[in-house]
Amino acid sequence: MPEAAPSKGPLPLLQDPQAHPAALTVLLSQKFGTAWLDWEPDVLWFEITQDISRISEINRNRVQAVRTLLLTDGFWRAWEIFVPVALALNGTIPSFKTLQVPSLGEMMSAVEAAEIIRPQHPGFSEDVTRFIAASALEAGVWFLPAPLDFAQERVSQPMYRCKTCGDVGEYTAENRCVHCTGAYSPDLTEHALSGRVAPGISTTAGMNLDLFLTHDPEPLAVRLKQVSEDPSVELQETPEDIAAHRILAAIGYATLQKLRLQEQSSRVLT
Repeated sequence: MPEAAPSKGPLPLLQDPQAHPAALTVLLSQKFGTAWLDWEPDVLWFEITQDISRISEINRNRVQAVRTLLLTDGFWRAWEIFVPVALALNGTIPSFKTLQVPSLGEMMSAVEAAEIIRPQHPGFSEDVTRFIAASALEAGVWFLPAPLDFAQERVSQPMYRCKTCGDVGEYTAENRCVHCTGAYSPDLTEHALSGRVAPGISTTAGMNLDLFLTHDPEPLAVRLKQVSEDPSVELQETPEDIAAHRILAAIGYATLQKLRLQEQSSRVLT
């Protein structure tokens, strides 16, 4: 397990590039109560500088990300907000002109930090869940451990193959073959693109399905367990081992952030 890197010398938390967003939240709440959440940014930076210390640009972005977590549901509901908040929580200054995709480790750490900062939250929308899944697949990873395991179904991409007509499509719990049920049929103007079963179709139509996963996570999960429990295991240049290496790196990064929080919390609370 990686060790936490302590702050260099007497560097104040608000100037520390490795400051954990939850530790910053505690520090500001101790000093200003909840009032700081409602202050305009210029007022907040002035009050912080007057009463605590200077604050770095990285930590200004972290503090703004924390305010977004505490004042809105955007992090959990819209990927366009999830991305810059996740980046800022990890110390990357987000750009609003280009799409910056957080790494797997950054997403893990951001989700864990958000859970600490706001335990009572609305949960992740399908919008954000699919973004996380797509980002994982783009990174060559098709098994997601906690805290990103809520997106595993979207990573696995369950599909159906209709044994009656041969149609193949994305499967959901209430799914039936869209061809056999006439869903999205262009022949019925009032029905077209509705996604509902067409009038007159039997209740059993479209249920004769074979289910399969586009990306089966089980072999990768097994391999990850092997290499994480036995340091002597040598990784090979196989898709599973490359993905396992990336997952272990992400877990290591997220673990380091939690250790930093422990160290910084002890400083803030003393």
